Amino acid sequence: MRKALVVGIDYYQSIPMLHGCVNDAHSVKSVLDRHVDGSVNFGTKLMTGVGEDDIVTREEFRATIEDLFSGECEIALLYFAGHGHIETTGGYLCAGDTKSGNVGIPLLVSGPK
Repeated sequence: MRKALVVGIDYYQSIPMLHGCVNDAHSVKSVLDRHVDGSVNFGTKLMTGVGEDDIVTREEFRATIEDLFSGECEIALLYFAGHGHIETTGGYLCAGDTKSGNVGIPLLVSGPK
């Protein structure tokens, strides 16, 4: 099984809005969904934030990422188009309700040792 989460966020409540991230996410999803011959490539979930009534919250974003990487699969792919934040303690992906970058989704990965 190959699964992907494709996220595009243009709308942010507290930090500058972006343009084109949602369009990019739709384009990436269409490429991942099917092979050239039409057979299924990835099982793809799309999350977009385009406005006040369609916001990707940190809680929803985090839960969906956890779901993506849980269970057995051949490949799990995360594509993100939106604001990010980098500081000395690491990097973060910013959800639509992010007030400051360092409260985003941390890019710290821990796994078996």
